[in-house]
Amino acid sequence: MKLFFEQRYPLITGLLTFTAGAIFLNNVSSAKMLRELAGPAINASAIATGFLATMQTILLAIDNREVIRRLKAMNYQGHNYYNTLLNYLISAIKACFMVALVSTAGYLADEKNIPWWLKYAAAFWTGLATYAVAACYRVISIMAVILRHGQEDCK
Repeated sequence: MKLFFEQRYPLITGLLTFTAGAIFLNNVSSAKMLRELAGPAINASAIATGFLATMQTILLAIDNREVIRRLKAMNYQGHNYYNTLLNYLISAIKACFMVALVSTAGYLADEKNIPWWLKYAAAFWTGLATYAVAACYRVISIMAVILRHGQEDCK
């Protein structure tokens, strides 16, 4: 994957989802969606945050492996691969944590007294959740390659 696209596709997918939500959602459907999905979103994002923190621990635990030493030594267009991976990991953790925080506001959505801005809040929430999923996918994909190569180094 090209570095330019790799760095930006979580943001691009999040912005596209936000835009679609702002155009197509209405206030009544937004209130129902937020109320129904807030609990599962909190659980899923909390689990993802824990999973990513574990992944960060694994990355630090295999610090002396050859594949990690090579990552630390590699640079591309002024970007160090190891530091870029850590930044991706931290970004995914922050995004999942933010989804959990914003989802708690979904419990406050009142279907009887719906504010005019609720559809934009729901669009922001869907965009943030999409960004978090894409950021997690990016990190998991890269870590799978690293762990596969790390396994070959042990043989």
